[in-house]
Amino acid sequence: MLRNAGIDVAIMTTVSKWNVHDIPKLVDEVVKNKADIFAFARYCPSKEDRDVCCSPEEYRNMMEQCWEKFQKYEARGCETTFNLKDHLWTLFLYEKGLFNPKAYPDLETGKLFPKAILLPMSV
Repeated sequence: MLRNAGIDVAIMTTVSKWNVHDIPKLVDEVVKNKADIFAFARYCPSKEDRDVCCSPEEYRNMMEQCWEKFQKYEARGCETTFNLKDHLWTLFLYEKGLFNPKAYPDLETGKLFPKAILLPMSV
């Protein structure tokens, strides 16, 4: 309905210990429903609710699963933009050899993350 009215649809979710295992499945739903943009970020707890966070290992595993899905959907021509909002994506991409700190920022375009070093996804 929103897209038919010319309104872009963005899905943003916050990851916690309660939903960390659901995020990769959410990627499938976002694509299935043709959302324009999808992103997630970690829950940043206060001192009192630190037990709401998932473990670093759980979060890293979830990122890996999502990255695999992002790549799969891009290869199929998916039009959803997978926004890498969480700054941990930079470390994730560096670990995979996909982020070059020497190319940051792109002095030619002025963009913080040049397309060539981030996602091979449609922009």
